[in-house]
Amino acid sequence: MSKQVGEQVSLSCSLILYYKEAATYAGEMVTRREMLDTVSSQWGIRYEAIESSKLTDDEGERLMNAFRSIQPQIRGRIVTSKGKMLPISKSKRLNLDNTPILEVIRDGRAIDVYPHILGTRYFSINEFLEHALKFGLENYFQARGLLEEPVVKILSENPEILGAGVQFLGSEVDVGTGVADILFRDAEGRSIVVEVETIANDFAVGQVSRIAAGYTSKHNLDPKMVRKVIICQTSTKNLKEAAKGAGIELYYVGLNRIA
Repeated sequence: MSKQVGEQVSLSCSLILYYKEAATYAGEMVTRREMLDTVSSQWGIRYEAIESSKLTDDEGERLMNAFRSIQPQIRGRIVTSKGKMLPISKSKRLNLDNTPILEVIRDGRAIDVYPHILGTRYFSINEFLEHALKFGLENYFQARGLLEEPVVKILSENPEILGAGVQFLGSEVDVGTGVADILFRDAEGRSIVVEVETIANDFAVGQVSRIAAGYTSKHNLDPKMVRKVIICQTSTKNLKEAAKGAGIELYYVGLNRIA
């Protein structure tokens, strides 16, 4: 039985990377392919890479329809706008001239696509692959939730939640080594780099540490003047000890019954 582009006969998860060989991002493809190779061998996940010339117009249209069929709360926005390169161009065609596209498939249908924007947060292919390398696809989807966006909004509008005199500096800030979910400045003049997760794990510890280091370097700051913070609903075992050892403040978001 022949398998058409983007279809998966197996009931397990698989990945398909679509790309254009002569695109401006061609130099980044070696790293992405290496990451996919590692994900595949480490977690037993099938993947393939398909060059744009192998796609007919009909297959391109079918792919876009498959991407649109993914639950909006999962795939977010996928049409290019405001300088963010996403899977579908403004002219409603596959945007492979400007970005590779990674399709996540389960039980023969697309369940996610990268890159995309969910709320105000841009989810890149590399970020997804880093999570998949660390936790595998199943654990990644279990850990991924919808808490991040509302928490970012609440904190950006009410920075004093983190203490008197705390000021909001920005959200989704690129610091060179990653994107900070939120940046604040406290009453003592220290910067606060915040990572928001639904279920925080060891990856979050590494992530906020890397982002804080990049922010410190970019602005030539004393590391003591940069606070690292993780805000989550819950966390994996021993995260409290890992955060404490890395000098990271850990906050839980929850509901307290008062009546």
